Amino acid sequence: MDPAPGHVHLRRRLASRVGRGLGFRAPNLIEMKSLQLILGSLAAALTLQLVTAQTTPADPAPAAVKPAKAEKKADKSKKEDKSKAKDKEKDKGAAAKKSKAAKLNHVVAFKFKEDARKEDIRKVEEAFRALKTKIPQVQKLVWGMNNSPEGLNKGCTHVWILSFNSEDDRNVYLTHPDHQEFGKLVKPLLADVFVADFWAKD
Repeated sequence: MDPAPGHVHLRRRLASRVGRGLGFRAPNLIEMKSLQLILGSLAAALTLQLVTAQTTPADPAPAAVKPAKAEKKADKSKKEDKSKAKDKEKDKGAAAKKSKAAKLNHVVAFKFKEDARKEDIRKVEEAFRALKTKIPQVQKLVWGMNNSPEGLNKGCTHVWILSFNSEDDRNVYLTHPDHQEFGKLVKPLLADVFVADFWAKD
């Protein structure tokens, strides 16, 4: 209910006096209502912003992204390691096959003359052993003194076994100049010689 006209008149007079005393004009009723509406709108807007800020979820933290270059480098490294491992296995297999491959063995037994001097026999031993380093076709060379208790060695005291990969390699050895020179050294000292070749079998 609106206030009585007398009261309104009195309020206006008091507001006018107060305004003159403070140095400003007292607002009328329409201005006061407009001010109330503006303040109410501002309060409502502030309230809406606060509610929105509280209810809006925070932005999730960005997921960590692994560098593409690092992943590619790691994959490449793994592939290289696998490739190297396969190569090693192949090499091992090839080496195993090679070691199991049959060898052609060349057996030589010497019977020296009774008057052959020990110094000359020692020279023969050294010269025969040196053929392994002079003729590359010789894959292996072993030798030793007869130790059989059976007495069937026919007087042969020195036995040599040379291994070759093929008959062609054996033939190269036989005709090699260093082997020919060795023959010239040992022949005058021999009373007899025994030679036999065979392919090794399990």
